[in-house]
Amino acid sequence: MQKNLFKFVILFIALVSIFYFMRKIKMGASVANAEKATTTTEVYLNSLPDDFYPFYDKFHTDSLFQVEHILFPLQGISKSSDSTKIGEKTEWKLENWVLHRPFNSQEGTFKREFTNIGGIITETISANGGLFSLEKRYVKLNNEWHLIYYQELLMHSSQ
Repeated sequence: MQKNLFKFVILFIALVSIFYFMRKIKMGASVANAEKATTTTEVYLNSLPDDFYPFYDKFHTDSLFQVEHILFPLQGISKSSDSTKIGEKTEWKLENWVLHRPFNSQEGTFKREFTNIGGIITETISANGGLFSLEKRYVKLNNEWHLIYYQELLMHSSQ
């Protein structure tokens, strides 16, 4: 009986050790993926105009500056009222605007990308391989950057 108990304890310790090391390896891969996502974001950031960086940082940290740099009523897409995660066209007004805060990748869950096409800078934040995403568009008007479009975080149907 003691031999079987000893074998069981050894087997249990071995299994716990294996699962522990497998988790460590998986966590290491997650960190590597998060670093890769950061590198991708930096590549997109490098193609942005130099004056966009200070605007973007202040926009997400200064509430008064933020509302002064949004073209209200702001056009975009919001979640439908029946909460199906399907979007519908909307206009945000100053009265119902929820302040946007700095980007947080949630430990690599979300990825942020910027594109600059014809002076319109599009920020896309996505999760789960693009299954969920939100979009913001910025443009320079009267020598200052402004948010001109916002799509809430929505789930996209698989094609």
